[in-house]
Amino acid sequence: MKRVIVLFVALVLLPLSLAQEINYLTWGGSAYDIGTALIPYDDSVFMIGSSNSFGANRVGFVIKMTGDRFDFQKIIEGSEDIWVKGAVLWKENLYLVGQIGSTAFENSDAFIAKLNVDGNLEYFKTFGRSFNDEANDITFDNGYLYVVGYTKPTGKTKEGFVAKLTPNGDIVWFVQFGTGNTEAKAVTVSSDAVYVTGTDNDDVFVVKFNKEGELEWAKIWTTNEREDVGDIIFDDFLYVSGSTGESLAFGDGFLLKVSPDGSLINVMNFGLGYQDKIVSVIPNGTELILLGNTGNFETRDKDTFIARFTRDGELLWFGKFIGAGSDLITNALMQDSIIYVAGYTESPSWDFIIPNVSDVTKKTLYGTLKISWDDYGLKMNKVTLASQLRSVKLIPVKGILNAPHAGDAWFFTFGKKPKKETPSPTTTTTTTTTTTTPTPTKTTTTSSATTTTTTTKTETTTTTTTTTTSSSSTITTPSSTTTTTEKGGICGPASFLVLFVGVLLIKRRR
Repeated sequence: MKRVIVLFVALVLLPLSLAQEINYLTWGGSAYDIGTALIPYDDSVFMIGSSNSFGANRVGFVIKMTGDRFDFQKIIEGSEDIWVKGAVLWKENLYLVGQIGSTAFENSDAFIAKLNVDGNLEYFKTFGRSFNDEANDITFDNGYLYVVGYTKPTGKTKEGFVAKLTPNGDIVWFVQFGTGNTEAKAVTVSSDAVYVTGTDNDDVFVVKFNKEGELEWAKIWTTNEREDVGDIIFDDFLYVSGSTGESLAFGDGFLLKVSPDGSLINVMNFGLGYQDKIVSVIPNGTELILLGNTGNFETRDKDTFIARFTRDGELLWFGKFIGAGSDLITNALMQDSIIYVAGYTESPSWDFIIPNVSDVTKKTLYGTLKISWDDYGLKMNKVTLASQLRSVKLIPVKGILNAPHAGDAWFFTFGKKPKKETPSPTTTTTTTTTTTTPTPTKTTTTSSATTTTTTTKTETTTTTTTTTTSSSSTITTPSSTTTTTEKGGICGPASFLVLFVGVLLIKRRR
């Protein structure tokens, strides 16, 4: 008999009248599991990733949930390890890319898989050269898919690649490029171009191709330190994120801003701990939302951060998720003002902490870097390559929610959700108390069945508001909540932080 615990926790941010929520959960089994993407679809979400919990080999997984109900949980199992590295939803179909095979024996291939929204596998195709190949990212535009990764045409050379594919998984063109130790890690598109970023001997490159796979320009950030790439997006300008200086163990995250012609506008660094990395960049009007990972000096674990910057690189606010173990994000996207995040966690619960730092301290967390931005002398080769159908199995499974074992896939959303109308009148009583003691504040939500406690740490004066709502209608959700307001919180000096703890539902499945 397995116990399945469903825990919904909402973090509500109230700048003026704008409400935000955070809902999060974990999924997995008895071994290592990691999330690759959380993708919205109507009233449902797709959770996609890789798992070592279901058999002898690593498998890919695709889960569809509507509310707190599983529509399906399925794994993609092959005769060799499968690692899902990227995923998109396009025209009622999911497209997954990654790697299948053993890198140790130099026989892995890149793959692309297509599933419909009902969880049925349309195809699983592989492609590559003589030795290891891997697909790292995928996007789409104007009827085609664009995939990037690396290929090893010989055992000693590693080249980046960008490929254009049809929705059926057939390769239109395949371009390999680099200098012998190159890997393409992220891709984005504009109306007339494909932009690729990655690393070449630990240096960051950005390359522009046209839609026919012809090179427009190539630039590289040359340094004596080690860099890695997280994301690339195009929104009038190119924004490229990642990590820099990891060889010093105190590396920061970075954000490059590049014009469409390859000119460098500026480079920003941002760090909260050690070995920081900006994993995802999300344009939001005149601002940018950055999500990433940072090292915790006290626990030596990894934590996740979310920060808001102006387009000119000024930090507006930031917050951190801190759990009992390491927590890492791998991907984030935004749709309809809600951010969908995937990653990995070793924690059963988290504290979301908003450091209330002074403007002077805040400015020590980020700055502008001066870098060497040079022409990238890559070698380029257009290769005739075909994808091949590969036999895999799509198998239903039963994973466990919110009970991490050896590390689970982690998914959460951040953003405003529409209010649900109450069909009957309600009565609300509000009691407010104020304390100036800089101690942790506990927020407790009580229902008829369970009690959930969330701790929010603050260094400033806090105001606790208790709101009790009664209704003549019959509801199964908690009827009373306790919220905490922080002065100078996540949305700016005049904003409010409110923690709302939703529902703890315990089910037993036999």
